[in-house]
Amino acid sequence: MEEADLERLVRRTFPGLDAPDQARADRALTLTQARVLGEIGPGGSPVARVRAHLAIDAGQLSRALRVLEARRLVRVRRDPRDARARHAELTGAGRRSWDALDQAAGAGVRTVLGRWTPEQRDRLAALLGEVDRSGEAGWGAIGEVDPASGEARRCLAAYGAELDQRFPEGFDAAELVAPGALRAAGGAFLVVREAGWAIACGIARPQERGIVELKHLWVDPDHRGRGVARRLLGALEDWARHHGARQVRLDTHASLREAVGLYQTSGYHEVPAFGDNPHAHHWFVKELAAPRRRARGPSRPAT
Repeated sequence: MEEADLERLVRRTFPGLDAPDQARADRALTLTQARVLGEIGPGGSPVARVRAHLAIDAGQLSRALRVLEARRLVRVRRDPRDARARHAELTGAGRRSWDALDQAAGAGVRTVLGRWTPEQRDRLAALLGEVDRSGEAGWGAIGEVDPASGEARRCLAAYGAELDQRFPEGFDAAELVAPGALRAAGGAFLVVREAGWAIACGIARPQERGIVELKHLWVDPDHRGRGVARRLLGALEDWARHHGARQVRLDTHASLREAVGLYQTSGYHEVPAFGDNPHAHHWFVKELAAPRRRARGPSRPAT
């Protein structure tokens, strides 16, 4: 494994790796303040997510944010989509501090790895790869939520914003499936949570008899590459199967190459166009096996 790939694997397996003390001292940051700054990151983050990921007390987080705001490293504002939620983002100075701390943390990992022999690094890569795969197998609780809930709206807002950036023609959030329409169809909104925070979502919407359409499959960019999308896709298929579907179908945009690859390797096959989605370039279906029934116990002999 290349050194850069091993560094990424180490930092993904141990996301709490901190910059060296001297790097924090150069920025006059405490350990908590540096971790909060690092968790907010260049893309910003809901405050609730920062707290969930760092697993710190609300008061401790509030104090750290106040200091970071006073030093003009961070801005905290009300989320326009949910007045109860707050969103934190880095200022220009905060981004420069984040870059310095991130580079220092990476340099620290590279220094340690540089002391190891190639054979030792290979063994470490194999071990961390095994840990990463075993974590994927049982990682992340998947549950159904109200499609009008705050976390459902937040996931869909992030999904719509990403599509608007990635689609050459743009994307209007008004095209997302509305909560009322999903409820009327008897569908389900599923989320994957990490530390109580929703980091992925997907919709199962019944169509004509025996067919369920899957929509809006999205994973937070920070959590991609860990098998989350594949597990969520399986959960949506299970929901469809247990609600009488014998086939699931979906469509996707040509620019979402990772989604196309996921469906092609998950038992889906391409079919002619269906539906009226103006952003669709690929249409897929998958036949579902009937849900397994519990085996009956041995019959008791008549007496």
